[in-house]
Amino acid sequence: MEISAIPRVRLPGPVQTLWSFARPDEFFERMTARHGRTFEMSWYPFGRTIVTSDQRVVRDLFTRYGDSGPIGMRTIPGNLAHMLGQHPINTTDGAAHVAARRKQLAFFKQMLLSARIGEDRLRDSLDRALSAKPEREPFSFRDLIEVVVLEALLGDGLDVRPGPERDQLVAAGHSWVSSGVHPLLLDSNAERIAGRFSRARARFTSAEADLDRLLHAEVLRHEDCGNNGTTRCVIRMALDETADWMPEDPVGATVSYLKAVILGGYYTTGATTAWTLLLLLRTPPALAAVREELAAGSTTLLEGAVRESLRLCPPDQLAVVRVTNSECELGPHRFPANVTIAVNARTLHLDESIYEAPREFRPDRFVGRKRPAHEWLPFGGGIRRCLGEALGIERSVSILAAVLSRFTLQPVHAELEPTRWHGFVHSPKYGAEVMRV
Repeated sequence: MEISAIPRVRLPGPVQTLWSFARPDEFFERMTARHGRTFEMSWYPFGRTIVTSDQRVVRDLFTRYGDSGPIGMRTIPGNLAHMLGQHPINTTDGAAHVAARRKQLAFFKQMLLSARIGEDRLRDSLDRALSAKPEREPFSFRDLIEVVVLEALLGDGLDVRPGPERDQLVAAGHSWVSSGVHPLLLDSNAERIAGRFSRARARFTSAEADLDRLLHAEVLRHEDCGNNGTTRCVIRMALDETADWMPEDPVGATVSYLKAVILGGYYTTGATTAWTLLLLLRTPPALAAVREELAAGSTTLLEGAVRESLRLCPPDQLAVVRVTNSECELGPHRFPANVTIAVNARTLHLDESIYEAPREFRPDRFVGRKRPAHEWLPFGGGIRRCLGEALGIERSVSILAAVLSRFTLQPVHAELEPTRWHGFVHSPKYGAEVMRV
């Protein structure tokens, strides 16, 4: 294959960063149209970055090297690295990372089982929250379900018992995530310019102290879970696993890990569910088909709608980020050493050579068909693909099934809401504004 040069975006670095953050869909579509499916840009906070949506490059990235040799893990900068913690699944490469993933499989399977057991409680929570909304009064569907998702994640996913402790954990978790993803904290340079003791840092430090205290007490309450021949609860499973890599402080390591689970499963599920609802409401035939199937007791097409929404509106457009340890060839390009590689999932998902009529919302694309890993990337790819994929999709399906079976909603805005950053995810600009009718 002939090696071709990688074009470079000529705009000033700050303009590239601000434009890509303020209007990510517009920026990446414009740059792809101008420079092709692989181009170099200056991307805060990684610096020199090669963005690609070329399936040939992506396929090679996943299959030729994996996380070894010339391709390595890209360290997450700023406060997100702190929030994700030091669990080996986030900090190791190669064989060590694979071993850490294997140890996590049972944990995520148990979370999924616990979530399924709590389906009735989830429906009741949604019913109360939506019934409290007056008819014809606009509200943010995303903001409403974020609270429900966090309650379900802590209650059913992590087996935190109902009561004042769980209510406090929900409030503390929301405050910690929302304060921790402040733009000033996403890069150490930005925080240093703004001042180490900025109000953003103070709010986050206070929120983290509250969450740490509550989670620490919750972990101690679960220390004896499973000792009497009963099934180990999710928190006890996490405690046993973290003891292997931080034996000097397994409780503190478990608290850190549970915080990473909250961070990873909270905003992303909210954004995915919000996008799916908006797309269904704007596509009456698909909505009618989904409702008809729900009435018959099936969620197959609804799951297809969630996956199709993730194709069109992935919560993290740059879901795959790696670094080149040395010069290497990927697809038709030679990549230099020491640059960040970021795969733009959304632009890849709009490739006409992969998807027919790629800008149309067609839930049946994913019914009875599994897409290759390099064609559908909302959860990343390769050996770093998100372990919470099944849990996240199933949770979105459960929420939407409960909502669409019980309520009739109408979008507030005539056009599909544009994409904007909400914390660290791409979300509807107005929070998926809808109203009951």
